[in-house]
Amino acid sequence: MQDSTLRLQHLEPENVVRFLGHPTHTHEVPHLIYVATGSAHVTADGVTMTLRARESLWLAAEVPHAARYEPGSLVLGPFLDPGDAPPAPVTRLGVVPEITALMTTILGVAPHTREQVVPLREALGRTLRAVATSHFALVPPQHPSAARIARSCALSPQTLAELAAEQGMSVRQVQRIFRDETGLSFQRWRSVARGTSPGPG
Repeated sequence: MQDSTLRLQHLEPENVVRFLGHPTHTHEVPHLIYVATGSAHVTADGVTMTLRARESLWLAAEVPHAARYEPGSLVLGPFLDPGDAPPAPVTRLGVVPEITALMTTILGVAPHTREQVVPLREALGRTLRAVATSHFALVPPQHPSAARIARSCALSPQTLAELAAEQGMSVRQVQRIFRDETGLSFQRWRSVARGTSPGPG
């Protein structure tokens, strides 16, 4: 059975990574590693983990990663829009029913044209943003001025520069405090608070 599977894989060389794995590399955009069946041993940003069937790993752009799949496994790695970055560079999601349902749809549709890929990629982005909002509680900054910015930034249309100026701070100060005290960039913190992709500021 395994020999037969290997022969079939080589009929579509570009798809071998779905069955066998791949050496260390990076991507210019965020992407998801989803184990449809079997298991995958993934090393991402120097950390090694094993993903089981229906588990996902959400990676930010430019994160180095490699993977090795157990025989009989099928793993998908759809690219995401640049704004659909995870809460942390390497975010393990576990089993999320909404993601499983969408990835099953993607497997069934097998999109190969832009017209087919784009709506499914957008749907995946919306699903992941909802997961980030509901599964990853935002940690507010402790710095008093940064905390005031955090409380208002989700609803305010102001840019980071405008919000910082109101508190007598520089953009650089605010960005450093958010990164140090919340683990997220200001832009990412704001986008998760809004439940949207990152926007200006």
